[in-house]
This record gives sequence, structure tokens and C-alpha cells, in this order.
Amino acid sequence: MRGQDARTLFDRVSRGEEGELLFDTKDTREGNRQYSRRFLPSRRLILLGGGHISEKLVSLAAMLDFSVTVADDREEFACAGRFPLAERVICAPFEEAIDRLAITPYDFVAVMTRGHVWDGVCLRRILRGTMPAYLGMVGSKRKTALLREQLEEEGFEKEKLDRVEAPIGLKIGAVTPAEIGVSILAQLILYRSQKEEAGPGELACRESDMALLKFMKETEEDYVLAVITEKKGSAPGREGALMAACRQGIAAGTVGGGSGEYQVLQAAKQVLAEKKSRMVRVSLTGQEAAGQGMICGGTMQVWLEYCPAEREEKETRT
Repeated sequence: MRGQDARTLFDRVSRGEEGELLFDTKDTREGNRQYSRRFLPSRRLILLGGGHISEKLVSLAAMLDFSVTVADDREEFACAGRFPLAERVICAPFEEAIDRLAITPYDFVAVMTRGHVWDGVCLRRILRGTMPAYLGMVGSKRKTALLREQLEEEGFEKEKLDRVEAPIGLKIGAVTPAEIGVSILAQLILYRSQKEEAGPGELACRESDMALLKFMKETEEDYVLAVITEKKGSAPGREGALMAACRQGIAAGTVGGGSGEYQVLQAAKQVLAEKKSRMVRVSLTGQEAAGQGMICGGTMQVWLEYCPAEREEKETRT
């Protein structure tokens, strides 16, 4: 295993930068192969406006592993007590809050201020800087169209304006703040699930499990890092999914759960005992699937990397 070491990887992703691990595996069918596993920074959800929709949306988003920040220029709405599940609450003029947040291409931003005057203030500041992965704005079709026309007349790029989801959210007939929050979150999930085209040898999954990276950084015991390098059929794991296993069992992460994960865990115990990395094939098809009460199954190829506790004993990482 090469790339950033565990300490550097955790710190790098925590700073909002990408990280990478390279796995040099021994595939019995194809010989040695190299796989690249990228780690994208945590996806921040930035809510510009602390009204009733934001209040509902924070609770929903936090359950789905978004790191939520709320900003409002009114003290009574930018109150940590209103948003106990938010990671950060900022009370400042919107332009100042946006500057302080330093929006990145990995962020999701929802503009939901108390009126289109302030919506326009937010959009102007965002559109002049780095575009986030997602940018949406609350409002009726008529009002959002009028604001777009105004921004076009001011010279803002059509390409950037086309990326603004307005009105925000999926069309599910939402009316109440909670329902609108669900429609927005559904759209956020859709954006988050969209995949970039992977390069040769690059595993599709790019999300960062910070609990797993933290374990890799801080553990003082031997562990096995399991990564799915190939998936066929309807096996539950994703290519690039990671799990860390120590002698006590699963330490962090997942390769899909269920019977497949149990098989990986048993193989990981053997790797720990032998202190030797290896590739395993997990089958959940035919009689194996039927025996587990599964309607359908598939196969996974999983690389089990032995990671000794003493860092100086590990292979040199570049």
C-alpha cells in the first residue's frame, strides 16, 4: 500500500484536500495489478439562511453524513440552540460568511434567505468565486427566473447560472418546511451519488469515511485494510469500499455488510495470523445466496492488505 500514509491521509482530507492510496495486489488470474483509491474531502452542506426550512433540513442532512454549516445575519436565527446537529453556525452578513467559509468544488450550498434581495447578495458572491458541487436556491419559478434575468444583465456567466438549481429540490409536491427539506435532501443525494468517470485502475468509490481514516491514523495494533477491487452482480459492496479489521473484529468501515462482509472478516483474521496480504473472492451466488435467504447475489473480489502496527516495518510509502 502506497500513497499518503495514514497520518498524512487523515490530515489531508480533514483540511479539505484530496488523498489517495495505491494498492499493489496479486490477482491470481491476472498477476500483479495496481488499484488507485481516491478520497474526497467531507461534503459540507452550507445553508445560507437559518429559517424554518433550514431547521428541518439540518436534522435530516446530519443523519445522512453531511457536515452542515448554517449562516444567517440575524442573531436570533444564527443560534446554535436552533441547530444542535449543525457542525458550525455563523452569525455574520452573508457576504462575510461566504468569504469565511471559502467554498470549494466539493461543497453543497443551499441559498434560503428571508428574501430575494439577500438571495441575490449570496448568489453574486458565490458566482464570483469557486463554484460548489451543488448550488440551489429556494423560491418560486417566477421570482427565481426574475433574479436569473437580473444576474444575466449584470454579466454573470450563463454556464454558471445554468448550474443553479432554482427552484431548489425535487418536485414531490412538498408544502411544509419538513417536506421541502426532504425534497432538497433528495436532490442533494442525487448530486452526491453522481459518479465521475474513473481512470484506469481507479476504483469508483471516492467518499471518505473519516472514522476509518482516523482509526488508521491512531491505531497502535496490527490491522487489515480490506478494499473491494471488483464487483459483479448484485453484491452489496461498491468497488473501492473499505473496511479496517483488527483482532477484535471490524474496527471501522464496511464492505457491504451481511454474509459477504462476514466472509471478508474471516479471511482478514487469517491475514492477521499469517501477516501476509492476499486477494479473496467472495461469492453470494447460487446455492450460497439461497442458503442465506437471499433472492439474488453476486461476487466481490477483495484485497486484504496487512498493516503492521510498527510504521517503520511497513513498506515505504511515497
